[in-house]
Amino acid sequence: NGPTYTSESSTVSTSCLVQSKWMRLMMHSVRTLPHGTIVSDWLFIDYHDRINVLVERPGHQGEYVIFRQSKYALEDRESYA
Repeated sequence: NGPTYTSESSTVSTSCLVQSKWMRLMMHSVRTLPHGTIVSDWLFIDYHDRINVLVERPGHQGEYVIFRQSKYALEDRESYA
């Protein structure tokens, strides 16, 4: 089950909704940056790394859309989505 994710700068609170030996579904309250708005119903799924969805570019068979992005749980790192 391992440690749960929180961010010192963004996580306001957490609540575990469902947990198994493979994953954990949590409700986080998150402070967005740079404005500080609180999102109180941020669903957070914690499980091993994987790609959830791969989008094929419309009209271009075999080409896929991938974005470089930063995320709440990556703490100043980028990922591809």
